[in-house]
Amino acid sequence: MLKLAVFLALGAVVLGQNSVTFGNSNRIPCGFSCSQRAGFSTVIDGQRSSVSCSDGTQSAARCSGCCEAVALSAGLPTSAASGFVSSNGRSCACCITGCVR
Repeated sequence: MLKLAVFLALGAVVLGQNSVTFGNSNRIPCGFSCSQRAGFSTVIDGQRSSVSCSDGTQSAARCSGCCEAVALSAGLPTSAASGFVSSNGRSCACCITGCVR
């Protein structure tokens, strides 16, 4: 039942997508949205870096924390984000609610 609810929620998000995606732009659309392409840009050890939450390695171990970092990079609290590993076991789906103006 939970899988069905998640599937329907993701389907609704996909159908309602506009041109704004999480990507690595640190911009998050207003309201509730989910993406398997979530990531953010930051400076790590003095170097500009792009971090992807779905890089195919150890998604289960880092998915939730990565989604929280996406929210933080957009100026939202970590409580605005949640992440779960998709059914393929390699992708992380981040769901974030909120709006930064």
